[in-house]
Amino acid sequence: MKPLFKSIIPAISISTALIVTAGAFSFFDDAPLDAEATNAAVTTLTTKILENSQFAHRRLDDELAGKFLDHYLDSLDGSHMIFLKNDLEEFNKYRPKLAKLTSIDGDTKLAHIIFKRYLERLNERSAFIKELLEKDQFDFSTDENFSYDREKAPNPATLDEAKSIWKSI
Repeated sequence: MKPLFKSIIPAISISTALIVTAGAFSFFDDAPLDAEATNAAVTTLTTKILENSQFAHRRLDDELAGKFLDHYLDSLDGSHMIFLKNDLEEFNKYRPKLAKLTSIDGDTKLAHIIFKRYLERLNERSAFIKELLEKDQFDFSTDENFSYDREKAPNPATLDEAKSIWKSI
């Protein structure tokens, strides 16, 4: 009977925390939420759950939000070949207010902006590679090297610099 009791306590604790949190956010209102409001409510609720979980052990502050931002960017472009430096500068403007935007406002616009830019850069890369394949002659007899480990390399500053990296792959 004891093992069953031990497994029920965490489930009850989590359920209680969700119910209390949902009540705090007035989810029992009769008015339906639009998609943006639903997204904001889910983001705010998720932030509160993470803050009180064993993952963070602390409130979402500027430092922790910055780490999440860095991990998101690395998950999309860990080889530093997709985003340009000015993209990163644009994203970093949100860094000082990211914790407030996420935890209090439930604002996820930055994540959408970053992913949209990521898709734009991939489309540029795809168009460039297609153009290379259609126009250029390739010489496979040359002795060239390419560093695949670009984790610590800087992001390209311009699209031309990025094309140079992409061409050498």
